[in-house]
Amino acid sequence: MCKVRAMGPSKQYWKRYIFAAAVVIAIAAGAVHNELLGPVIRAVPIRADDPLTIRFAIFNPAFTVTLKNVDMSCVPLSLNGHGKNGAWTARAQNFPLNMDIDIGPRMAFEYTCPIKATDLPGPVDSVTAQIAIRYTRFGHRDRAVSGALAWDSASRVWTMAGR
Repeated sequence: MCKVRAMGPSKQYWKRYIFAAAVVIAIAAGAVHNELLGPVIRAVPIRADDPLTIRFAIFNPAFTVTLKNVDMSCVPLSLNGHGKNGAWTARAQNFPLNMDIDIGPRMAFEYTCPIKATDLPGPVDSVTAQIAIRYTRFGHRDRAVSGALAWDSASRVWTMAGR
């Protein structure tokens, strides 16, 4: 008498299925994470930039989601220089740029923003500022602020502070 044994999927196949499912979950999680990332704000370095004009770019890292109604503000943190009476530090006002633009997926928007400072007592040696933006995504109004952007008289270029 012959015994018939039911053949089911081997353990090897189950391991492959579990591995494939884990890969699909990891890819989906990465895609969702990427869509939820906020905008990236960076300085755009160009030689001989003006110390009172920030050159920057906003990049939307998402693959499917558009950043809508983007408005920006220049936020000066410090202005330093020297003059006849020695070193000086000045204050400047925030400068809103009500652009109301949309930045599509994987797109960037480059712009310049003036720093409004009056009656500076001499040449500018260094400036530190940030760019603050407000945008709408998934029907919700949100905000992002860049890291510190810096300009100095030695390099004459806007860069990310600390680099």
